[in-house]
Amino acid sequence: MNAFLVLVVIAVVSYLIGSIPWGLIISKKFFGFDIRQ
Repeated sequence: MNAFLVLVVIAVVSYLIGSIPWGLIISKKFFGFDIRQ
């Protein structure tokens, strides 16, 4: 998956939820993407 697209998805999810950590957790759960890697 395109790294830029992943960042956009995380940003959108985080904005909708209003919480950056939750955005990262949900993105990791749905896309298998770990920002630490």
